[in-house]
Amino acid sequence: TTGSALTFDGSTLTGTSVNVRLSNDYKLGFGDGTSWYSGNGSTGYLTFGTNNTERARFDVSGNLGIGTSSPGYPLDVQKASGTTYIQVKRASQSTGEVGIHINGGTSGTTWDIYQGTSSNTLRFWDGTADRLLLDSSGNLGLGVTPSAWSGVSAAFQSAYGAYFLGNSGGQTLHIGFNKDRKSTRLNS
Repeated sequence: TTGSALTFDGSTLTGTSVNVRLSNDYKLGFGDGTSWYSGNGSTGYLTFGTNNTERARFDVSGNLGIGTSSPGYPLDVQKASGTTYIQVKRASQSTGEVGIHINGGTSGTTWDIYQGTSSNTLRFWDGTADRLLLDSSGNLGLGVTPSAWSGVSAAFQSAYGAYFLGNSGGQTLHIGFNKDRKSTRLNS
């Protein structure tokens, strides 16, 4: 009816702040109809599509599937072919940390896998401290920042003093508990 909160002219439904209840099976198209959302009240799914193709679906359990009509996890991302990535991005390196938060639940460990502000180091944090760090040069530190030690050819160091150190020619590998003390040297 013209003049009400909802107007239907025979082909177009218009209105502002409108609640519409549809039958069990429904599909609402936008623009030329190639973008839409649909659902089914009896099976409990809600889908979203573009270019006449389903792109995302909430199932009856609340799982969100992107690229799949049968999501098996709270967020299930699939691609029919090729490489699939999930991107977590910040505006610039100086605007804060970027990462993924993994919550272990009651009595579980909470982990953050992140890159710090103004840092190229990938960090694994357990809610108490960084436990593993991988810097942009490929140096790995377990419980210690790998760039904090002086070995130019170093690739791995542990907070407990264990380390692996190769010389610049790649011919010698030192394995020890403290770089400044005795170590085992393997020569090629």
